[in-house]
Amino acid sequence: PPMRTRQPGTAKIPAVRIRGRIVDSVDRARGRYSLRDVNLVAAGIEINVQGPPEKGRPRSWTGTIASNLTVAAQLDATVCTAGDPLQLTLSLSGPGDLSRTFAPALPTQLLAGAGAPFRVDSASMKTAWRNGTKLFTWRVRAQQAGTTEFPALEAAFFALGSRTYVVRRTEPIPVQIKA
Repeated sequence: PPMRTRQPGTAKIPAVRIRGRIVDSVDRARGRYSLRDVNLVAAGIEINVQGPPEKGRPRSWTGTIASNLTVAAQLDATVCTAGDPLQLTLSLSGPGDLSRTFAPALPTQLLAGAGAPFRVDSASMKTAWRNGTKLFTWRVRAQQAGTTEFPALEAAFFALGSRTYVVRRTEPIPVQIKA
């Protein structure tokens, strides 16, 4: 079975012992065979586990190490009134183990942007799982009337094949905010 490490450093894989019987010789003419008892031992090994590099790590890194990552964002309403609370959901999915994936950093203008059409309450963030997809939700407030877009969000992962960071972006979400 595949092995996963929890952190960079030295990992020890213990020795493996196999006991059994194998066919030693076959006499096809007489339809006979002989068995021999075997005791096989594969020595344990130590491997040096390296984590993704610090250099070049995007601000939007999610802690994900995978071959690919799909990101999508949605608001629970695209027509609202200024001051209304909305729910933003960011979903991350793809082949691999997302159990240690964390939420990416949100754009600064969504957290404290004076005059921005939206404000995200970062303290409201919740995490959930649905059908192998990791979901992050935040409470969002529409702040000013008008037709606008909720901005694209970024989520980065470390790609195993290329051993580089890859940034994925969601599509902006059109929103109509009434006065």
